[in-house]
Amino acid sequence: QLACEQANQIGYQIVKDASYTPTIVTPATAHSPGKIEGKRPLGPIDDNVSVTITCKADEVTAHGWYSLGGKNQYFPHYFYERFLGMTEAVHRTPHLPTGQTRVTMKPLRGADALVEFGVEVTSLLPVRVEVMNTTTRTYAWDTETVVLLTPEGKPVRPLPPTTSTLPKPVLKSQPLSPGASLKGYLYYPPGSYTGARGALIDQEDQEQEGFEVQF
Repeated sequence: QLACEQANQIGYQIVKDASYTPTIVTPATAHSPGKIEGKRPLGPIDDNVSVTITCKADEVTAHGWYSLGGKNQYFPHYFYERFLGMTEAVHRTPHLPTGQTRVTMKPLRGADALVEFGVEVTSLLPVRVEVMNTTTRTYAWDTETVVLLTPEGKPVRPLPPTTSTLPKPVLKSQPLSPGASLKGYLYYPPGSYTGARGALIDQEDQEQEGFEVQF
């Protein structure tokens, strides 16, 4: 079943992909429905669409709407097709050839952070992290080694887990056994960054396997 936060992310992305600028973002939760509104210029007026998302214990539903007098009457059908396709993609197991590790990182700014956490985040930069291990070896994920890189190439270390304004807990350092995956968040000072750099540590021989991610 699709998680509520995944439905929020998909709905938000569809509005952006349809060339609308999100103007209102209220993430859905298990206790209250969510709504995303978007607009785009259309001659002398704005063309507006909206998305509603409802999360229940056994299902998640989402619908796209166009405004009264709006020109994009195809948006509800477009939204339905895209939401269905993106939901199916989430449920598929990501293909990663056996014998490899993969690290993906995405900075969450502005509305992206609002959709992810349900609150505005301005005092720091959250970064979503996902790690997969399809090798037969056990690695160590060490949060302290993962730095962001400024345009000048300066490394910036993550904020400590004790920082009081974190919207969700920090992804902790931990072993990554064969076939396992990790997902969580790291937090950094606000700023402009071009990518990230870090290393996984092979637990058998203690050798580091470096990785770089471009933003």
